[in-house]
Amino acid sequence: MRKILFTALLLPLFFTACTDNNAAEEDTEAPVIEMLSPAANTNFKTGDTLRIKAAISDNDELHEGEVKLTNISTNTDLLKYDLHVHELKQYTVDTMYIIKADDNANLKLLITASDHHEHNTIKETELFFK
Repeated sequence: MRKILFTALLLPLFFTACTDNNAAEEDTEAPVIEMLSPAANTNFKTGDTLRIKAAISDNDELHEGEVKLTNISTNTDLLKYDLHVHELKQYTVDTMYIIKADDNANLKLLITASDHHEHNTIKETELFFK
């Protein structure tokens, strides 16, 4: 009797622990990044406010992302931060960076995003000091 009761109690656990992962395994799409601002090849000067805006989306769920603004000549990161996008389907990057006198070189803006299935997307643009 104990064996039957024990089996009857554990049996639902096995079925509830099983999930259909086929839908998740079929995800073949990488996240989409639409760079809204700044436009590619934008010119800037000291004191300008650089608005960084991008729309990121995934057909399933985003996992992580990063925004990085780099001085090309010195390879120094001027702005770098992780995006907290875990389990979101959409996210909007919207931040600003004020160009300093030390930033008097061309810059590279890089935005990355990945999903839970290790699909990665990278968007980058160069910005020119005038």
